Amino acid sequence: SVMTLAYGSKEFGFRDQVLEDTVKPHLDEGIWTEENANQAAGYMAKLIWNAVGKVVVKAVEGMQWLQKVARMVCKNENVVQWTTPMGLCVQQTYLTHQVKCYKLRFAQTQKRFYVPYTIGDVDSRKQANAIAPNFIHSMDASHLQFTVCTASDRDIVHFAMIHDSYGTTVAQAGQLFSIIRECFVKMYTEHDVLQEFANEMRHLVNEDLPELPKKGDFDINEVLSSLYAFH
Repeated sequence: SVMTLAYGSKEFGFRDQVLEDTVKPHLDEGIWTEENANQAAGYMAKLIWNAVGKVVVKAVEGMQWLQKVARMVCKNENVVQWTTPMGLCVQQTYLTHQVKCYKLRFAQTQKRFYVPYTIGDVDSRKQANAIAPNFIHSMDASHLQFTVCTASDRDIVHFAMIHDSYGTTVAQAGQLFSIIRECFVKMYTEHDVLQEFANEMRHLVNEDLPELPKKGDFDINEVLSSLYAFH
């Protein structure tokens, strides 16, 4: 639940996660019943929601800022697009759509087929809801690309990568362990990603952007000595 907060998950989503991941697996063991499962999940979701709102403050601020900017871009009938630290242009092409229904009769039965089609208008709701996870994932992807390029320069040629999970041969795992952290620190030291995002958004809006979230006092160089930075 804490991880999905910055992806736009709300208290109701927390409840579903707790219900699915924690409560339902134990229904057969008699620990919970169908009657009190939803109530218990809702109770725990509220506790988690209140806690992360106090502890994970900067993640919430960053998410809300990104959503505000996305809505401003949509007001100008543009879609949100940005460039990652590795130079990849990302565009959110969420457009509104309608659905056509086609009825087909055969073999004495009638079937309905529903075909969605875009009508070209910007879907501001999806643009705002998706910007936080999409932006974060694009940063993770850049870090992965940067890591692979750096590791390749150091003669590592075997990789097993999935989004933010890194793998290589046992003989080179220790080296990759260090490169992952070095690249993370270098990328976020050389790039102020929210500021760069704001600079690009200014060309898509006709008004001043909201003030950037203030940074905390975390020293990013501590990542170099982190044991559990990534998988």
